[in-house]
Amino acid sequence: MTNEFHDDDLSDLLGGAPAPRPRPIVPEGFTPILERLHTESCRKCAGSGRFVTHSGRDHGACFTCNGTGKLTFKTSRGDRVKAKAQREARQDSKRVENATAFEAEHPAEWEWLKRTAGRWDVALSFMQGITKFGSLTDKQMAVVRNGMLRDAARAERNTARVENAPAVDASKIEAAFAHAIERAQRKGQKGVFKKPLKLRATNAVDVLFTPGSAGSQWEGMLFAKTPEGKKLGHIKGGKFTARFECSPVEQVAVLDCAENPEIAAVAFGKAWSTCAICGLLLTNDESIARGIGPTCAEKFGW
Repeated sequence: MTNEFHDDDLSDLLGGAPAPRPRPIVPEGFTPILERLHTESCRKCAGSGRFVTHSGRDHGACFTCNGTGKLTFKTSRGDRVKAKAQREARQDSKRVENATAFEAEHPAEWEWLKRTAGRWDVALSFMQGITKFGSLTDKQMAVVRNGMLRDAARAERNTARVENAPAVDASKIEAAFAHAIERAQRKGQKGVFKKPLKLRATNAVDVLFTPGSAGSQWEGMLFAKTPEGKKLGHIKGGKFTARFECSPVEQVAVLDCAENPEIAAVAFGKAWSTCAICGLLLTNDESIARGIGPTCAEKFGW
């Protein structure tokens, strides 16, 4: 085997002048990284390098910029704001796509979630998960469908409760409130009459009646509750729709008072020695005997 380098001059390797390095090829328009960076004032410390609270207390060097007051970015602030807006637009578009796809596949479940999200945070979180991921887990879907069954059963019970509501003639109470409201609107009066009518049924249960506000969705309704504030139900269209918490005894009391309000008002006044309308103490012998004050009796047309 022969040595191919036995005649070469080694001076370049051992001590001679080094060979010139080839110059790197730089693409046209290339800018070094350091020249491409954007330096801006730190927004946390307003370029001061110190973290100072609104009260003027200095807490030391700013952690965001390490006390330099400057931050370096690869892109300008305008480009970053534009990129963020584009990113958020893409995310919003994706959320709409996810919600639309889920609604097309599960219309009943999506409709239930929309109705329920305002009163149940879990349903709201499920909707947020759908817009983010496009679907629900099997357990989450089971929760939704159980809720749908529960609401359907409740709606069925409410329908049956309304259909089977007992008939009641509350025309006397309605006429009394109409008379009181008409008098309250006269010149020199205080406006709409809003005081409840306190009545006592023959079974010694007290009931307070209040008319629904004019112009509202409750106009034309009479609301019944106990003196302690327990809601018993409402009368509308000649029927008393009791709430679930209204006991049979209380329901009988509401029907009795509605059909005989004058007798019930007298019974309340005699039982408590107070006027069934204004609630003031009855001191006049005639008022005590009647169970209602003369002024309030005139207001209600009795």
